[in-house]
Amino acid sequence: MGILDKLFGEKNNDDLMTDDEKELRDYEQNVYMAESAVADGTSSEFVIDDVDYVMNKGTVVSGSVTGGIFSVGDSVKIIRNNEVIFSTEITHINQFGTNSAMRVSEGANADFVLKDIGKQDYRRIKVNDLIKKI
Repeated sequence: MGILDKLFGEKNNDDLMTDDEKELRDYEQNVYMAESAVADGTSSEFVIDDVDYVMNKGTVVSGSVTGGIFSVGDSVKIIRNNEVIFSTEITHINQFGTNSAMRVSEGANADFVLKDIGKQDYRRIKVNDLIKKI
């Protein structure tokens, strides 16, 4: 294709983009999710960095996955000093850079929305509590 064809011919957005712009577009279209070689059946652990109650959403915990994989719908328990504080379910996952995710794995920072932990109970969850799959 000659230069005149590029200037006056059919416009293709890829022809006008640099390699870096193409790579960024591909990254944005195929949102990166941290995945490790951890199988679903292995022990999964999430360390809580922050906890809050959001009106019309529920209890939201922020933290990082230190092992395994968590998915929306997983039954989990919140543990402190080997004592179960709550048994609940993950109803929603937010991961940095996305509105929502269906699953996160080891190395990911995420927010989990937890089922049936009300405005009065969420204060029992503390920083450094662990979330583990049941």
